[in-house]
Amino acid sequence: VRPLILGDGRSAREAAWRFFASYGVRSTVMDKKCSLGSLFCPFLSFRRLPPTDSDEFILMSLERIAEKNSDMTVILIPTGDLYRGFAERNLSALESRFIIRSADTVCNVTPSQKYKVKD
Repeated sequence: VRPLILGDGRSAREAAWRFFASYGVRSTVMDKKCSLGSLFCPFLSFRRLPPTDSDEFILMSLERIAEKNSDMTVILIPTGDLYRGFAERNLSALESRFIIRSADTVCNVTPSQKYKVKD
C-alpha cells in the first residue's frame, strides 16, 4: 500500500500520521509548496507539483507515480478544497489507477480518535 496525499498542511500531515501509526507506512505528500511542518516529518516524504492549478499537469504527475508504483495499491487522499475539487472533476480518470479516500476516513479513525498535529 502506498498512501499519496494531495495538499500540504495539517490535514495532510494528520492523514500521513494515521497511516504511519496504523501500518508503519510512510506517505508521499504532494503540493505546489512544502510547509515547514512537512519538511521535518519522519513519517512522510514530499514531492513538489508543478506551480499551476491545471488539472492536466496534476494528472500527469499522478500518472507517473502510478506507473512507478504499478506493483502497489496507491491510495489517493485529496486534502483542501483545491484538491478535493480536482478529485471530483477527474474522478473517472483517477478511479482507474487509485483508491480514493477522504482524509477523514483514512485508517477508519473517527474524529474523537484523531491525533492532533500542530501547524
